[in-house]
Amino acid sequence: MKTNKWLQKKVNSLQGYRIAITGSTGGLGNAIASHIASLGGELILVNRNEAKTNKQIEELQSKYPTLSALWVKCDMESRVSVIAAAKSLIEMEIDVLILNAGVYHIPRKTTIDGWDNLFQINFASPYSMARIMSEIMGERLKIVAVSSIAMKNKKINIEDPQGLKYIKPMQAYGYTKMLLTYGLTLLDTKSVVSIAHPGITYTNIMTNYSKLTNAIIKPIMRILFPNPAMASLGIVAAITLPKSFNKWYSPRVFDIWGKPVVKNLPNYTMSQLSNVLKICEDTYSKYTSI
Repeated sequence: MKTNKWLQKKVNSLQGYRIAITGSTGGLGNAIASHIASLGGELILVNRNEAKTNKQIEELQSKYPTLSALWVKCDMESRVSVIAAAKSLIEMEIDVLILNAGVYHIPRKTTIDGWDNLFQINFASPYSMARIMSEIMGERLKIVAVSSIAMKNKKINIEDPQGLKYIKPMQAYGYTKMLLTYGLTLLDTKSVVSIAHPGITYTNIMTNYSKLTNAIIKPIMRILFPNPAMASLGIVAAITLPKSFNKWYSPRVFDIWGKPVVKNLPNYTMSQLSNVLKICEDTYSKYTSI
């Protein structure tokens, strides 16, 4: 499948759209940015590393000379940084916020804000950024959250809101993605929220594995699973997806391979979703009480 042909059919053009992407310098984020640039969109790249972002902008503009791209500094491990970035994006009057930044296999620690770092980077920061912006921008803002099939079947314990019991990287990652996915799906907002996930693809989110482990799994994953350009199609297509409750863009075959299609989100009980809402409210209250 030719990715450009599929995108042009589904999205056609993003001219006139000002689109912010968190975590744009990674494999998936870079693929998303490249697709948007190819469709004529304007990019706001939301990252903590200025040098990497400037290099990315140079590479994109060498391929798309008319591309408009800017950097907004943001460290997802710092609520002060995230709130400042949210205010900047509001002032820039962006049209779309793509919440792509995330971490997977990293050493766990407590951040300066008092949260587990994986919980803050994958859930507390992107959720709070989206909510801060949606409360002010309302229907002028479209939010696209990058989810994961790892979120399926994750139990919610209100006594362990940060998911500290999840020791294995896949479990902890999936738990935080579940909170973000359903937290935004259930958010009472006039902003349109869309959810998409890439299936399985190899990106630098896995670079914290040992060199030996990477040497083994990298070639295998590149053979078995879609590359980031293919995996990111549904995320870009979700920009123009109308508001639809309890749906996400997902690869057609086993949520891993094939063209992205709209499917139902994994099922959770009303009791579980009620716990998600409580965690969201408690987290947001703490996040914004600076």
